Amino acid sequence: MSDQTINLNPPALRPVAKDPWRDDALQRENIALELNALVDHLARGAESAAIALDGGYGTGKTFILERWVQELRNGRRVAMYYNAWENDCDDDPLVSLVETLVSNDQTTWGQQAAGALNEALNGVLLKYTGIDAQKALKAAKKPVDLLGEARTRRMGRQKLKKSLTDLVNGASNKRAVVVIDELDRCRPTFAHELMERVKHVLNVRGLVFVFGVNMVTLQETVKAIYGDVDTHQYLLRMFTTTLHMPPVAFPGDSDGRAENFLRSLAERYGLLGLRDRYEDLWRELDDALRLLGLLADAGGLTPRELERVMWLLGKVAGASVFPDKHVSSMFPHVLVPLTITRVKSPSVYFETHTH
Repeated sequence: MSDQTINLNPPALRPVAKDPWRDDALQRENIALELNALVDHLARGAESAAIALDGGYGTGKTFILERWVQELRNGRRVAMYYNAWENDCDDDPLVSLVETLVSNDQTTWGQQAAGALNEALNGVLLKYTGIDAQKALKAAKKPVDLLGEARTRRMGRQKLKKSLTDLVNGASNKRAVVVIDELDRCRPTFAHELMERVKHVLNVRGLVFVFGVNMVTLQETVKAIYGDVDTHQYLLRMFTTTLHMPPVAFPGDSDGRAENFLRSLAERYGLLGLRDRYEDLWRELDDALRLLGLLADAGGLTPRELERVMWLLGKVAGASVFPDKHVSSMFPHVLVPLTITRVKSPSVYFETHTH
């Protein structure tokens, strides 16, 4: 197998429905508790609220948000998860976002409101589709009813907000949560339009939006749309409050988080099983895990990067065992640094191995 075909990404690990935090080795459930408190506070406001969960790539935002939504659903609370990047191909984000609300399987609201929402969207989207009055006049050879279209847009917004209000009022605690993830990976125009739709069209009391974002990248998105503007002030207008992800380094590992996390990864990707089955791999795998733990303590590796490193180490360890049970050396003190380089700087790795 050529190096270019090695898959760096381990299979996605979805939350277990009945116990969503079972694999939370880094104790990130505490962030969900903070989100719960913010939602309960902000849902009492006069308008909808938007929370930004801010963190760099690979720090675990999606891990937290997926499990939090599952936990809310387990508690009979209305919560929906919308992956913005998966819908980035849409012409208008409002359609797929509202479709996510309609598809909510926790209540009968989605079935009942689908028709009303579709009618409302047809009116609302006129605002964002835009019309060329002169072109329409030449094509239809009759005046364009601009006032009528403005009235249609206003009525569409009113119907949409009424439907969303019914959704919130139908919830047991008069609030609903919509998680919007991966916004900073989208096209600048799509990300910008999505934020604007949430702010201006989906503004309903008791409806709380939670965005999983990398704020630094999102500021660049704003610049791509508006040029040299005060991106901080713009995003302050979009988000009611911001919750920052905790640092990803494990200095000193005083609480054992790094050790627990690495052990859970080693078990998930088969390293512990190989170590227990093959005596010749015992010392080498122990050395590899110990070295990786020291590097995790030193910082510089995100949880996602550690997961990818462990995934690759598991692949190498598995390939070290031949059909006749003969085990080849892994040279862990060489392999671990090379694997980290492969994950953190693939371009450097390829340049080094192609010359």
